[in-house]
Amino acid sequence: MTANQEPILLLEGISKKFPLSGRLSSDTKESKSYFHALKDISFTLNKNDFVVLGGANGSGKSLLMTIIAGLVKPSSGKVTRKSAVGLVFQNPDLQILGETPWEDVLIGPKNKGLKGEQLHSLGTEALKRVGLTEKASFPSRSLSGGEKRRLATAGILALERDIIIFDEPFANLDYPGVQQINRLLSQLHEEGKTIVVLTHELEKCLGLATRFMVLYHGTLVFDGSPEDGLKQNLESWAIRNPLRQYCTLEDLLWS
Repeated sequence: MTANQEPILLLEGISKKFPLSGRLSSDTKESKSYFHALKDISFTLNKNDFVVLGGANGSGKSLLMTIIAGLVKPSSGKVTRKSAVGLVFQNPDLQILGETPWEDVLIGPKNKGLKGEQLHSLGTEALKRVGLTEKASFPSRSLSGGEKRRLATAGILALERDIIIFDEPFANLDYPGVQQINRLLSQLHEEGKTIVVLTHELEKCLGLATRFMVLYHGTLVFDGSPEDGLKQNLESWAIRNPLRQYCTLEDLLWS
C-alpha cells in the first residue's frame, strides 16, 4: 500500500445465494439447492479510488453494490465500512421523491434531524455542485434523464457520503447527457470522493478510472489498472473490448 492509499471499505469473502427449490429439509430447515449470485468476493476500496466495475447484465454488479451500500445482507462474508456509502440507482426515478429538486434534496437531511440554516446550506450546496441551482423549483418529473441522475447524486451529497456508487449511469442517455454525467463524475473525484461506476459501456468512462474491475457470473475475475484490464480477453467475460473501436485508453471517455 502506497502512502496515498487509505482503505475505507473492506470486503471479505462476500457471497450471496438464493434458493432454487421451495422445498425445505426437515433436518436443516434450508433449501436443498441454491443459485450462487456472488461467490467469495474480497477486495479493499481506497480513498479517492475511481473504480469502473465492468460486467455483462446479470453478472452480479448491482447486487454486489447493494450489499456494499448496506441495502442487502450477504449470505456469508463481511463488509467493513470506514466511510459512508451512497448509491445512485440505474433508474433515478426510484429515489427522487420530492416534487421539486429543492424538496427532494432536503429529504435525507431532514430525516437526519437537520433544520434551519444547516439544512438550507446543505441543500443549496448539493444542488450547486451538480449544476441544478437554476432548476431548484422546477417539477422533478420535467427533468431530463441526465438531470435526474444529477439530482439523485445531489441527494447523496446532501447526506455527506464519501463513497458514491453509480449503477449504469449512462443508461438511456444521449451524448450530451453522458457528457454531463462524466463531468460530474470527474468533479466529484477531484473533490476527493471515492467513485464506483457499474457499467458495461466501458467506452464512455474508462478513461476516468484509476482502477478497473470485472465481475463474471458472480466472481471477481479481474482487479487492476485500466491499462492492464484492456490487455485481457474481455470477450471471454462477455464484455466487448472498446479498443476494437477506439485507439487508446484516453479515447475511452465521452467528453
